[in-house]
Amino acid sequence: MIDNKIVILCPEIVPLDNKGEEAIIKGVMDIKGLKEDNCIYQVIDPSVRQLTVRNGLYLHPSELFFSEWRTKEYGLGLSMELIYNSVCAVVRHGLNHLYPQWINKRPSVVKRLIQYIKWYREGKTSKIPKKVVDSVRLIANTDYIIAGHNGGLNENVCHLLLAFNEIGYHYTIFGSCMKPRVKEKFLLQLYDNTFSKSDNIISRNPIGFRWYQSHFDYPAELKPDPAFYMNALNKECVDQLIEKLGLVRFFTKKVIMITTAEPAPISLRAFDDYSTRIQKISAHRKFLASLLKRLLDETDLNVLFLPHTIGPQDNMDDRKISKDAVRIAKLSNDSEGRCFVLEADLDCRQLKGLISKAEILVAERVHSLIGAVGVHTPFICLASDKDTRVNGMLIELAGLGEYVYHLNHPVVDEAMKKILFVMNNRASISEKIAKLDENNRMQLNLVGNEIIIPRNERTY
Repeated sequence: MIDNKIVILCPEIVPLDNKGEEAIIKGVMDIKGLKEDNCIYQVIDPSVRQLTVRNGLYLHPSELFFSEWRTKEYGLGLSMELIYNSVCAVVRHGLNHLYPQWINKRPSVVKRLIQYIKWYREGKTSKIPKKVVDSVRLIANTDYIIAGHNGGLNENVCHLLLAFNEIGYHYTIFGSCMKPRVKEKFLLQLYDNTFSKSDNIISRNPIGFRWYQSHFDYPAELKPDPAFYMNALNKECVDQLIEKLGLVRFFTKKVIMITTAEPAPISLRAFDDYSTRIQKISAHRKFLASLLKRLLDETDLNVLFLPHTIGPQDNMDDRKISKDAVRIAKLSNDSEGRCFVLEADLDCRQLKGLISKAEILVAERVHSLIGAVGVHTPFICLASDKDTRVNGMLIELAGLGEYVYHLNHPVVDEAMKKILFVMNNRASISEKIAKLDENNRMQLNLVGNEIIIPRNERTY
């Protein structure tokens, strides 16, 4: 505890350029009644080089927790960064094949972090590099660890949790999709050791939960994504935000809102009639352009593209995808007209508040849909039939399959038919979503009661 504030650590990468990632953390905070004035909530962000505060969260540099080469994944492209990422991934997969036991070896960076914490507790701060002393102070004063955020519960996080546990920290795993594709013996052993020491194990996805049940014997629960509980900006503040963004005139008409997604969901799992990444992405943007034209031609509503994700890589910036769709449709991107791409860097509560003003949401971003449920805005989800989050969290667990349109072989006429169905049945669908929201909140309230955060009086 520091300055009478509870100190929480999520030892996972949470890039705040992705508002869905932020919404999970803010949802956990709301479930436990934690706010900026009573809590210091820490996450890891690879974009920072020293302790930074953003959107009320404390961001640590990833190099303090993870070996860089262990976190890189395959990249498509010829840039040095993407080539380096791919080489790192090849080396890891090679080790997994040739010497699978390596996965249980604790990374040196984790050992170093634990040593920093011990030195800090002993008052030997001179031994700690100056650029990380502030981070180490917060980490050393952590009251509780809440891990499992999104898909982040990988072997790197398991090593951190086990190391922290050995020096007296307790943790809960909450909000994880789990790892349904993991079958390797030694990696399962690492997970088993991690799960055995967790105070609570709470998964958000029935697909991953079944994997958990088939491999591990420790008590666990299946509950909604914590982002369902995240509170939106209130109505008065949303009205002020609309005025600040210069959109008062735009909202004199009813508004359809759209969130877009690339590159992985499209290039890996959608538009199956095309074989290459470039072909799939091109087909996706043409599809969005055609759908946009139809929306404007066949309804009297304005269309607002929301910036749900704006990084961390340039190709993950939704605004670029949205503007391309507008350009291909040969339309004007104008807040004084009927179609506009919002470019402001908004936080997750602001975006959820804006979604409350939508007539409907047409979304490729899962957490924008989760936001829509919380404000009872009807929606259509555009997604691949291979998306385990959509299949597990939205279709199976939430029972919202009738509002999902698959992008494996998309036809604009079919998508429009779904959208018009939702618009024509908006009142009844909103009522159905409101009941789901009430049930989600009730279940997540139970989770909040189960997660006991100790109030440690230590201050190192």
